[in-house]
Amino acid sequence: MMFYVKQEKSKPKLKPKKEREEYAAWLASHQTPVAKKQTRKLKPWTYGFSEPVRGTQNIPSLNPSMMGNAPLPEQKVYTGDKIIGITIIHKSCLQPVFNQQQAIDAANMRR
Repeated sequence: MMFYVKQEKSKPKLKPKKEREEYAAWLASHQTPVAKKQTRKLKPWTYGFSEPVRGTQNIPSLNPSMMGNAPLPEQKVYTGDKIIGITIIHKSCLQPVFNQQQAIDAANMRR
């Protein structure tokens, strides 16, 4: 039978106080001074109407009196002269029927 024992890690031992102070003094003498962070002075944002940045000229559009509305196209209406009906061949496949023979053929198709 095996037993697993979990051992806690021990804390690292501190060096003597004198040695720590010497190291801190040595470290301070070898480090470069840190520059202070400069803060920028921001101007408050204001919204105003001024000259356009691009300076694009104002180009007038065409004279509206020259332009007209397009006439509506004629309505497309089936008069019923040629098609006698519509068949459903397969699911949503709709086909027009022009004569009696096409209607008979569509009715006799295998489904």
